[in-house]
Amino acid sequence: MALLLNLLKSILWITRRSEKDVIDVYNSLTPFVQLSLADPNNNMLNFGYWTQSTTSPIQAQIQLCKLVGNFADLRSAKKVIDIGSGFCAPAMLWKSMYNNLDITCVDINLKQLTTALQKITLPTTTIAKDDKLYMINRNVDLTKSISLVNAAATRLPFADICVDTIVALESPQHFKPLSGFLRECRRVLKPAGLLVVAIPVLGPNLPNESIILQLAKLGILYFTWASEHYSLDNIKSAIMTEGFEIQEVQHVGHSVYKQCANYYVQNRQVLRQRLKTKRFSYAKSLLIEFVERVIYISALKMKDSSQREIIDYVLIKAVSAGS
Repeated sequence: MALLLNLLKSILWITRRSEKDVIDVYNSLTPFVQLSLADPNNNMLNFGYWTQSTTSPIQAQIQLCKLVGNFADLRSAKKVIDIGSGFCAPAMLWKSMYNNLDITCVDINLKQLTTALQKITLPTTTIAKDDKLYMINRNVDLTKSISLVNAAATRLPFADICVDTIVALESPQHFKPLSGFLRECRRVLKPAGLLVVAIPVLGPNLPNESIILQLAKLGILYFTWASEHYSLDNIKSAIMTEGFEIQEVQHVGHSVYKQCANYYVQNRQVLRQRLKTKRFSYAKSLLIEFVERVIYISALKMKDSSQREIIDYVLIKAVSAGS
């Protein structure tokens, strides 16, 4: 009975996609991902940006954070809000790269923020134990330069015109309504302030299709892609409607999905074995087997959909209109 209830909850988390469902999905799956990757300190939560020299998910995830930081011109920024910050690993990385930053991490998931606070206050820490290039600069007091705020993206508890840059790395697809998030960003940004989002989107071969056609082309991804299925045109239209001018759009899906899926498929047996090294109850073991199987099938579909340009991944930079 417990197993059936957990399966039902998992299905509801994916299909309803409410704020609470998103929190439950991340809280439930993150420990299993960390265990399978044999890195309990990996608090990055993104697909990653993969190059020919990338050998692990954490390296790809760090590379995506660096790409977004450069795209957002964080070297020139001062006051930054990272919305949907998760465990704040990107913020810690950006702070180690750009010492001038004052970053506020906003997330609705209090559990993740609590974990982030523990990381930030550690005497020594690294973003990734297997990559010495990304040591946190301990000459910087992170407790004074990174603030944590538990809030929804559509209800930001900040004064008007108070920050110069807002970044949302692989999180806006969860914000409902998207217009509410964009309206709040417009309100709190200073004149000439930047909004930068990194977001999975529907690709050019699936623009504004009916639900039936989306279901037919996306297959299992229609259910397991636990976010809103926005097309790039939808997002650009929403951004401009809320008073922004789009400066630049980068398409990086070719360096995201295929390589991420390949890593999982090629290392599947090793990852499965790591999951089996930890003792779980019989019911939880069955649930893990079920979830892993779904993830595997989804990875194959994700690779296929990316190659057929049914899905994409974009970076969007926008500035307040009239600034």
